[in-house]
Amino acid sequence: MGVVVKVPGGWDVPGSEEGWAGERGAGGEGQCVVPFPGPQGTMAEARQAATFRLDLGQGTPGRRWWNPALKEVGSAGLRSWRRSLAQCKDDILSGACPAGLASGLFLFAAIQGSRFMQLDPSLGLVDWIKASLPDWPWSGSSPAAARHSTHTNAPCPTYPCPLQWAQWPSPACPNVARGAWPQSDPAPLPQVSDWWGEYVYLRSRSPLLGNSNFYILDFLSVAPTPLQAARAGNAVYAMMRFREQLGRGEIEPATLLGMRPLCSAQYRQMFNTTRIPGVSGDRLYHVRDGCSRHVVVLHRGRFFRLGTHGGLGGHLLSPRVLEQQLQYILDDSAPAQPTEEHLAALTAAPRALWAQARASLQAGDRSSKAPLEVVEGAAFFVCLEETPGPSRTSPELDERAQSVLVGTGHSRWLDKSLNLVVFASGHMGLNVEHSWADTPVPSHMWEAILAAECFELGYAADGHCRGTPNPTVGPPERLLWMLPEEVAASIPLALREAQALARDTDCHILPFTHFGRGFTRRCRIPGSSFVQLALQLARFRDQGSFCLTYEACVTRSFHEGRTETVRPCTVEACAFVRAMEDPRLTDAQRLALFQVAAEKHWALCRAALTGEGVDRHLFCLYLVSQLLRLPSPFLTQVRAERWKLSTSQSATHQPQLFDPASHPDYVCCGGGFGPADDDGYGVSYVFMGESMVTFHISCRVSSPDTESYTRAFCPPPLECPQTCPFGSPGLCVLSSQDSRRFGQHIQDAMLDVATLFGLGAGPSTRARPGEAAREASRGPEPQQAPSAPRDLEY
Repeated sequence: MGVVVKVPGGWDVPGSEEGWAGERGAGGEGQCVVPFPGPQGTMAEARQAATFRLDLGQGTPGRRWWNPALKEVGSAGLRSWRRSLAQCKDDILSGACPAGLASGLFLFAAIQGSRFMQLDPSLGLVDWIKASLPDWPWSGSSPAAARHSTHTNAPCPTYPCPLQWAQWPSPACPNVARGAWPQSDPAPLPQVSDWWGEYVYLRSRSPLLGNSNFYILDFLSVAPTPLQAARAGNAVYAMMRFREQLGRGEIEPATLLGMRPLCSAQYRQMFNTTRIPGVSGDRLYHVRDGCSRHVVVLHRGRFFRLGTHGGLGGHLLSPRVLEQQLQYILDDSAPAQPTEEHLAALTAAPRALWAQARASLQAGDRSSKAPLEVVEGAAFFVCLEETPGPSRTSPELDERAQSVLVGTGHSRWLDKSLNLVVFASGHMGLNVEHSWADTPVPSHMWEAILAAECFELGYAADGHCRGTPNPTVGPPERLLWMLPEEVAASIPLALREAQALARDTDCHILPFTHFGRGFTRRCRIPGSSFVQLALQLARFRDQGSFCLTYEACVTRSFHEGRTETVRPCTVEACAFVRAMEDPRLTDAQRLALFQVAAEKHWALCRAALTGEGVDRHLFCLYLVSQLLRLPSPFLTQVRAERWKLSTSQSATHQPQLFDPASHPDYVCCGGGFGPADDDGYGVSYVFMGESMVTFHISCRVSSPDTESYTRAFCPPPLECPQTCPFGSPGLCVLSSQDSRRFGQHIQDAMLDVATLFGLGAGPSTRARPGEAAREASRGPEPQQAPSAPRDLEY
C-alpha cells in the first residue's frame, strides 16, 4: 500500500499507485451536509497543473523582506487590489453612469447647478415621497434592518460571506451567496486563485493547442439550419447581445441547488480578451466593450474585420445583416497570401517562440502591427470551416470534436478567449482559452447562445436568418499582413509543431443512451459518483492497473474561487473494481462495495466544494517551498505524480433554456479537452436530460504503448504472486491508448454497474462481471481455481 502521510486538515493520504485521497472524519469541522449536484469543473487544467515549472534562477535564500516568497505574496495582493479597483470603475461607469461619462458629467453639473440656484427640479415630489414613507430603522436599530443594511448591497468580500447578495453577475460584481448556507472556515481563495492562474496557466511555456484550450460543441446530430453564414450570423448576434446584457448586469447568475449564486468574477474577461505571449510569462489583455465593436473572421487563411455595430445610433447589426456580411466572406474567391495562410500557427507554438515573433510584429511599422491590434482588440474570433467528414477510422462526430479542439494547427487564434467555429454543414462549436475562466462559465454563456439562436431568433423557411438584408452596409475589411522576415521564418517552425500536436490528438464522443440521471436518481446514487466508479472500472479493464485520477470541482461558492481536485481513485474504489472482476463474488457483495466507494467519493466532493480539499493547499505549499528554496521530499513527490486519467463533468443544463423532454435533439452535448498525461486519457461527461450521458474521450496517438497490444493473465484472485507487474489480482491488460476502445470499456462498465441494482438497465457487451477473468483463466494453461457459483444470467 505504501506509507500513510498525515497532511493538514486531518486527511489520510496513502501513497500508492491507486492514488491518494481522503476525507475528514464524520462530523468534522466545516463538513457540509447539504447535498449538491456534483463537481462541475474545468477541462484541461490537470495537464497545466502537472507541467508547470518554477524557474528561480541562481541564488541562495535570504531572510530580508524582499525574499521571493514575500515578493510573490505582495504581487498577488497588488493584482487583487488592481482587480478590485477595476471592478469599482466598472461599477461607476456601468451602474452610476449607464448612459456614458458625458451624460454623467452633464447630470452632475445640472444637480449642482440646481442646488446653487436653490431650485427643486422635482417640483416638491421628492419631499412628498419622503414625508409619505414610514419611519423604518435604516440605521440598524433592529436585527433584521442590520442584516439588510450590512449584506444587501455590500461589496463582495475576500472571504465567503454566507448572507451576502449584491446583484446579477456583471463584469463588476462577483456574486458570492444568497440565503443561509453552512459556514466553513475562511479560506484565502483569492490568493490561491491568483497563484493558480499565474503559475499554472500564464507562466506555462507549453503550446496551448491540445494542452490548455478546450472545446464545447452544440448538438449531437441536428443543426437548426444548413446554411453556414446564417448559423454564424445568429450566433455572432446572440454572443454580442449576451455581452451587452452581461455589461448591464441582466444575466441571471449560475446557482448551486438553485438558491446560492456562484462567484461571477470570471465573467469579466469572457469577451474582448486576448492572452498576450511573453518570454517568461503571459498576460491577459482586455479592452472595454465600447472599444471592441467588431469580430475577426478567419476563412481559408484570410483574415477579415467584421464590424458588429452600425447605423446612426451605433446599434448592434441584425442577424440577417451579419449573415450578409459573412456570406460575402464565403463568396470571396481571393486566395490567401503565403505569409498569412499559416500565421495563426504561431499561437499554437511554444509561448517563447510566439512571444519573440509578436515582439517583431510590434517593433515594425504601422502596416505590420495594425492587423494584430485589430485581432487582439476583437470581441472574439470566428472560424468559418469546411465540414469534417467521417474518416477511415473516425465517424463524423469524432472528427468534428477534433476539428474544434485542434483544427489543422493553423485554423484557430488560440490566444483569443473565445473561438467560434462554424462548419459548412451548419454545426458549430467553441474553442476556449483556459487561463481566464473554467468550463462552467463559458458553458453558461454557450447554452444561452444556443437557446437564443434556436428558440428565440430562429430561422426562416429557407434557412436564412429572419429579417431583410441591408445593401447599404459595406463589405467586411480584409486585413493585410506585412510580416517582417523573422516572423515569416518562424511560421514554418510553428506550423510543423502545431500539425504534429494536432495529428497526435485522438478524440472520440460516446453518446451513452441506455440511461442517465433518472436511473442514478432511482438508485439513490449521485450521478458523478456513479460515473466516476464506472470510469475506474473501465480504466482497469483497459490497462490492467489503477492510476492517479484527476476530477475537477468548482470552488466558486468562494470569492474568486476556481477549482479544487477530487481524487476518485480511492482504496474503496479499487476494492469495488477488484470485486467486479472477481468471479467468486455475488452481485450483492459487489453492490455493497460500490455503495461504500460511492459514499467515499461523495464525501471527497463535499470537502472539495466547501474549500476543504487538499490539492490547492499542497500547490501553494510547494510554491512557497520553492520560493524559499526549502526542499520538501513529500511535496516534490506529490508534484511528480502523473494524472493518467483526467476527468471532468460538464456544467448541468439550464432547465429554463432547454427542455429535453420536448426537444430531445436540442440539448448541448458538452465538450472535452486533451489528456493530462501523454500516456493517459482525458474524459469529460455531461448528463443530457434524464436518459442520456455523453462522454468526450481523448488520448495521444504517440503513446509508448501504441505499437503493442498484449495480454498478461494473473492466476486466480487472491493467488496473485508478488512478481505481478501490475500488483493487482484478476485480469491484467497492457495495451495501446485508444479512445474508441476506452469508450467501449466505459459503456460496458456503466451497464455492468447498473445491473447490480437490478433495475433493468440492460447488460453490457461483456458477458457478466468477472466473465473476462474466467475466460482468461481458461487460456492455454488453465489455472487451478476454486469453483465459483455462477450468477443468474441477465
